Amino acid sequence: MRRFSVRTLRDFGFGKQKSMEMTIQEELNDLTQSISNDVTQDDGQTILNMKQYFTISVLNILWNMIAGTRFSHDDKKLHRLLELMDRVVRANATGSITTTFCKAFPILQRVLPKLTPRSQVQERYEFFRELQQFFWVNVIV
Repeated sequence: MRRFSVRTLRDFGFGKQKSMEMTIQEELNDLTQSISNDVTQDDGQTILNMKQYFTISVLNILWNMIAGTRFSHDDKKLHRLLELMDRVVRANATGSITTTFCKAFPILQRVLPKLTPRSQVQERYEFFRELQQFFWVNVIV
């Protein structure tokens, strides 16, 4: 267990030049800079949606661990992906018991198509199609 833990920590930056702590500090600096830029652009108005800032920062830290790169806070494609993810999560949270069963067993959508609202199915397909395109452009290429 100890050997595995040390090896895994080293893979994530433990003992390397640029550690995870430095990555988090850089992301925090970018986060505060992004928030202060938006506040100055809006003439000191209150920012109502703080979720977007923290979501992008957490995503950047995790993405840096996985792929070694990060996204800009102004990236339009990333904002679109986060918007789609939010819509899909909200749609999943408000589903009925039949919708939940159809999500767990997708074959039911074909056998009993009236159980699942068509809009939720289309929204989920749209999300996964755009997610696949996003990863194809940013990861594979």
